[in-house]
Amino acid sequence: MEKVNLIIYIAIAACGLIGALLGLRKGLYKALINLFSVLLSAGVSFALAKLLTKLVVNEKNILWAVDLANEKLFGNAEFMVNVRETLAALSERGNAVGMIAALPTVILTPLIFMIVYLVVRAIIKIPEALICRSIFGRHGGNRLGGVIVGAVTMIVSVGIFIMPLVGYVNLANTVLDGISPLESTEEQEEPAPVSSEEQNTQSLGATLSSISNSCAQINKDYVAPIKDNFAIKAVYVCGGRWIFNSLTAVKVESVEVTLQSEIDV
Repeated sequence: MEKVNLIIYIAIAACGLIGALLGLRKGLYKALINLFSVLLSAGVSFALAKLLTKLVVNEKNILWAVDLANEKLFGNAEFMVNVRETLAALSERGNAVGMIAALPTVILTPLIFMIVYLVVRAIIKIPEALICRSIFGRHGGNRLGGVIVGAVTMIVSVGIFIMPLVGYVNLANTVLDGISPLESTEEQEEPAPVSSEEQNTQSLGATLSSISNSCAQINKDYVAPIKDNFAIKAVYVCGGRWIFNSLTAVKVESVEVTLQSEIDV
């Protein structure tokens, strides 16, 4: 856990140092405009991520993806007929897309947010630079103020970018906490003869035991320490939880649900 915390704090210090150096060059006023552009980018990215997900995840694209997978893997024409009949039946209930697209929506939207945020930041940098140059010229105000605001801006910007990841970490911790380690059964010195069905059952039990123990170890060594880190908790509390829940919110039969709420149940 100490190693995980050290890596996170070194990363934060590096972000703060880079931001401070950029703020020193910009000056206070330019650094403040940069901070505003970061917050603006977050809002625009949030709206675009939801919009792009709706454009990507729809009934037509779902049918295309299922049809392609069926063609490449199975080549079963009857399977696609059943899929289309199921979609038609759901459409009669008025919420086919909402019911079918819920899972890909909640998985894709946070990832799309991260990609869109980087693109929007790069685009907004252009008018930001033009505005700063036209208003302030080469001097952007107090250098010390620029250092402070610059460091804060860089940390805030990185924090916004990793908010979906922090949400996934909390989600993974919730899921892995619910997986109890299983004790593997000790082999007998002279095992009694068993049928092939019993052998398969024993093999499956051993595999499940190994998987559950591995999940518990991963949670203990990596996921839980990251989730319990003070800085990660701060990101989650200061907007991360709201961003992740909002990005993963979908309506199923007129009821809004989030990924975290469903896992908590």
